Amino acid sequence: MSLKNKYTIFNVPLYWKPVYWVYGYSLGFLMYLLVVLQHTTCKIRIHGEENLLPGQNYIFCFWHQDLTGFFASMFDFSNYRILNHPVWYMKPVHVCLRLMGIKKIYFGSSGHSGKAAAIELTKALKSGCDTFITPDGPSGPLNTFQKGTLHLSMNSTIPIVPVKFEYANARKLGGWDQKRFPRLFSKFDVYLGKPIIVNESNFQHVIAEIKLGMSK
Repeated sequence: MSLKNKYTIFNVPLYWKPVYWVYGYSLGFLMYLLVVLQHTTCKIRIHGEENLLPGQNYIFCFWHQDLTGFFASMFDFSNYRILNHPVWYMKPVHVCLRLMGIKKIYFGSSGHSGKAAAIELTKALKSGCDTFITPDGPSGPLNTFQKGTLHLSMNSTIPIVPVKFEYANARKLGGWDQKRFPRLFSKFDVYLGKPIIVNESNFQHVIAEIKLGMSK
């Protein structure tokens, strides 16, 4: 097993922890600062808010490459509960998420108690919390829709809202997800699709509808 996947946030060796905490909190704060700057300096236009009913919670669904755009545009995450990858190098992301207001992170993914974490998130959704899902995460392939999102919606009876992003000026990074970072003082548009409820009757063909709402 590679060092990248050998440890999780729960079993980092004691002798590494001082450096690990500095790495996690310093980089996490810088990530949060970037989100704040993007939120405050970019002109962000959100379309489709009329599709969302007051008092209804949702599962927002978008590709992994647009995580930064979602963070910068939505910004208030006090009602969100999420799933996240528990491997050690994700610590800065977890710190950033906490700073954005997310009160509960259920740590789980394939090979890391993913089923148990999904059950806990389902309970949170039933209680009225929101969440967001990147159906090609946490490690791709890029824009490949994994069905865990559908199971989450069907088991919780909470609708999925596909989200699309269009950037006037964004920097695209390398890596499997080709993450897109809107540049400071630029413009970008966020399109919220119509909520889609997943059930047994549409489970096999609803992916195409969701992907259409997320397409560029």
